[in-house]
Amino acid sequence: MSSKGTERKKRDREVESPKENEQVFQRSKITVRSPLQSREKENQEDIEMEEVKKMISELATQIRDDIRDSNKQLLNEWNTQLKEELKTIREELKQTRDQLQGQNQEIRDKYEEWKRAKEEMGKRVGEVESQLDRMEREKRRNKVVMMGLDIETGEQKQIIGKVTKFLEEKVKVESKVKSAYKIAEKVYVVEFENREEKINVMKSKKNLKGSSIYINDDLTKTERKIQNKIKEEATKERNKGKVVRMGYKKLTVDGRNFKWNEEEGRLKKAENF
Repeated sequence: MSSKGTERKKRDREVESPKENEQVFQRSKITVRSPLQSREKENQEDIEMEEVKKMISELATQIRDDIRDSNKQLLNEWNTQLKEELKTIREELKQTRDQLQGQNQEIRDKYEEWKRAKEEMGKRVGEVESQLDRMEREKRRNKVVMMGLDIETGEQKQIIGKVTKFLEEKVKVESKVKSAYKIAEKVYVVEFENREEKINVMKSKKNLKGSSIYINDDLTKTERKIQNKIKEEATKERNKGKVVRMGYKKLTVDGRNFKWNEEEGRLKKAENF
């Protein structure tokens, strides 16, 4: 066979099986990877994944640092603001405290001034009361009160006569009665010419012991209060079975003498009357 025939047959085969040629061509494009190449690819993917994780971790760390820095800055700003506010509050409190202290001092000063004025007024009132009481005692120093005496007449001259006669007959003392007047039922105030006359009557009133008639000093309001207190003390001591003798601003209990102390306002032990 000639060379021309051979070439023609070759062309005929190429024309007759184009699909077969195409398949061969396609198979030539497929890359066949070996097991070593697969492992390398997997390692590369792992490396890339690790890099991604690392980037994510670094990003998260950066975010945390940014947040921490931001929070720290905010806290510093808040602390600064709070310190300023506290400083302002302290200054306001100090001003208020100073004002209150000033007001309290003013109140204390006024209170002390009022207390001193009150004490001074109390002293003045006490002095006036004492002076009035002395004047009242002076007016009553020659007077006595007779209780239980029954005198029918109301005229002063007749009362003076009846009292003078009673003193002579019952009290056994001669006296010069200056005046006498009724202040309650069977109660009379009798005034003598002088202090000595009254003293003689008071010394002799023991002759009325056992009768229903009593002679006592004509006391002021203050003196009556004192005598009532002494009387209460005397009653307590008598209830204890003690021997008690009561006098003007004085008390004797089982031979012990007590005298009224004006300054302390109570009975105090005394050596003698």
